[in-house]
Amino acid sequence: MSKKIAIHWFRQDLRLADNPALYQVSQADETITIFILGSVHKNSFSVAK
Repeated sequence: MSKKIAIHWFRQDLRLADNPALYQVSQADETITIFILGSVHKNSFSVAK
């Protein structure tokens, strides 16, 4: 029997709660999550001090 592998691409934010798509992929045997921090996000985050 083959494993079910699911990929979830966080496109806007890294929200874990209230994320139905993430819940669906969590039902798979293995889950791969992806978030690409590109130049568009360059000024969106600040480093905690």
